[in-house]
Amino acid sequence: MREGLNALKKKIIDLEKAAKADIVKMVVEATRQEVEATPDQPLVIKQLEAGADLKALNEAVKIYKVKSPRTAAMLFSADNTAGKVVVQCWVPKETVTKGLKAGEWVNHVTCLLFVCLFRRRLRRA
Repeated sequence: MREGLNALKKKIIDLEKAAKADIVKMVVEATRQEVEATPDQPLVIKQLEAGADLKALNEAVKIYKVKSPRTAAMLFSADNTAGKVVVQCWVPKETVTKGLKAGEWVNHVTCLLFVCLFRRRLRRA
């Protein structure tokens, strides 16, 4: 019985890994198409459908770094069932010298997100 449960557990884990890999592929392809359609935009803020999968966002940011190196990009994804939001950001050096730093940008935006979420919860109460 234990062997059967272990085999079932392994199968579930394999299916979850395959689902995550599919999400990464879809996010990467959608990002690649968008970057090719509108390269070198100065600023991109985009919500992606990747759940709380930070790896998918990392791969999408890599596309901006390589194919659109002048674009400052902030990418979000939310997992409503887990109550999580993940953020990945990249700012090119030339934009950093103009005053936009990735860490400060993320901190500012996440503070705004928390304020919005807090207000929404207050309204529901």
